[in-house]
This record gives sequence, C-alpha cells and structure tokens, in this order.
Amino acid sequence: MQSISRRNMLRHSLKLGAGLTAFAALRPGAAWAADSVALQLGWLKSVQYAGSFIAEERGYYADEGLEVSLLPGGPNAPVDPVVISGQALVGVSATDYAARAHLNGAGYRILGAKNQRHAFCITSRADNPVRTPKDLENGPRLGLATINQPLIDAIARLNGLDASKINVVTTQGNPAPLANGEVDCFLTLFTTGPIALELQGIETYSFLLSDYGYNIFSGIYIATEDTLAARGDLVRRLLRAEIRGWQDFVEDIDYATQLTVEKYAVDQGLDPAQQRLQAQAQLDLLVTPETEANGLFWMSDEKIDANLATMDILGIEVDRSLFSRSILEDIYQGRARI
Repeated sequence: MQSISRRNMLRHSLKLGAGLTAFAALRPGAAWAADSVALQLGWLKSVQYAGSFIAEERGYYADEGLEVSLLPGGPNAPVDPVVISGQALVGVSATDYAARAHLNGAGYRILGAKNQRHAFCITSRADNPVRTPKDLENGPRLGLATINQPLIDAIARLNGLDASKINVVTTQGNPAPLANGEVDCFLTLFTTGPIALELQGIETYSFLLSDYGYNIFSGIYIATEDTLAARGDLVRRLLRAEIRGWQDFVEDIDYATQLTVEKYAVDQGLDPAQQRLQAQAQLDLLVTPETEANGLFWMSDEKIDANLATMDILGIEVDRSLFSRSILEDIYQGRARI
C-alpha cells in the first residue's frame, strides 16, 4: 500500500442505509439445548467487533448449537484472566500480548487472525505528509506515548534507521497535538486517529507500520491448551460462526455499522459516521490476497514467520507452536469461504 488518503472515504461514508435488515428465521440449533459459552472481546463494544454481532443477529451461533455471551473488554476488563480461568471459551487479543501471556504461563494457542495487518500507523497532515519511516529521520516531530517507544525502536531496526535522529515529542497518543500543530505526525491506529481528524475537516496522510516490517496479527482468537483439549469442538463451532459473521461484515459494512450503533453497542453513544469510516478502514486490515485465497482469519506460514521475526525484535521469544491452524484447516477444508 503506497498511500492512504481518507478524503474520498469521508465524502462517501457519512450517510448510512435505512433500517436494519429484519431477520426472523427458525434456526436449526433451536431443536436442542444450546451450549452456553463466552467470547471475551479485546475492548469496548464497537464496530471493531461487528462480525461477532452479525454472527449473533443472523443466528450463526445458533446454527452451531451455541448461545454466546459477548463479554466487552476495556481498561478494567483485561482479556487474559477471563480466558485463562476458563470463564471465556475464547478471547480476542493481539499476537504480542498473547505471546507475552504465554511466556508467563497462560498456555495459549493462537487459532486465527482477524486482522492480517496491525492497525498501527503514522498519521500526518496531507499538506505536510510524512510518507515513510525514513522521513522520520528528517526532523518531523513525532507524537508518541511513552509506552510505545519500543515499537518505534523496532521500526527503526526493521528499516535501518538511526533512532537518535527521530524527534520524539511525548504525547498521550491522541490526535489533538497534530490538530493543534504541536507535532507533525503521530503514532495512532488507522481505525481511529485519522478518522477523528477527518471528521474535524483535517485531511490526513497515513502509512501502516505493517507495510514496513511490523508484522503483528491483531484481532487474534486465543484459547488455552486445556480448553482446546477439553472443549475443542466448542471452539471449532464458535470460530466457524465467527467467520460467517465476518464474511458478512466484509460484504455489507453499512449493515454492520447500523447493527453496532443501534443495537449491540447502543449504550456506548457511538457516532454512526465515525463507526462507518472505522468499518471501512477495517477492510484494509481484514482482507488481503492471502485471505482471498484461503479465507478470513487465515495464518499462512509466511505470515507466522513474519510475526515471529517481529516479536524477536520486540524481545519476545516464542516459537511456531504458539500458532495452531488446525481448526481453520478443518473449517475451510481447502475452500476460501464457508
């Protein structure tokens, strides 16, 4: 991806389609008692999890004989304790977080990766763009939360940069310093930071760190080895329903947005225009040539190797056994869609 501009995205995304699609069909799973399980989300409910909302709304969980509780994450609801304790059958996380927890005894396996590319990006103003990591050596002020310094150090190593030449300005990682002219660019998430600025009328330019060697899956599905041994069939059924929900997300982000803001995250007071833009941005992370060839959530050998290489630079020493593709292989059976 050479460049990412949100000008056209914003122009065509402020109007949502009318009304949620009605859905009232008898589900095959209704003939027997459903298995109750929980899916621990990685953060607060938003369009970030709309594929799961669709899986519930359209009866894909019920088709698998499941009654699924979607547990919101957030600053006071970390994923790991709920998954490790077995309260949640499966959790949603990112490779680096799961790997660190695994090294601390979580006994995780990564089963699939919703986001093939991480959302971390460098965002600048379109009229003063920072186009590549190499440009960071030329003096632009980079807004960076202190906790993310290791990430910039990793980008410097991956791209042969002199980290001492990067002009870091400590910020909280929000868009305000760029809007106010305090910095020239900042580290943010492609699905949030640029959108917030565009909605203020500020045109932006962003590049994803994944295009420059930072290969970390996010939106990964994790379960413990104990859960897989005792309840592996439930995990397979849950992932199958999730894939169906996310397939629908890719095909109709207007529906996904409305379902989110009008029902599943109505208590969050979300802005429909922002959520629609976020949903569109997510497509850049979800859909790649590899997922088109092998199916959503796929983890190719090459991508796994790239994740391991990035984690090595981050000082996280894990091996390929952290990743397990067997459930995806069983679900897809050589197809690219279910």
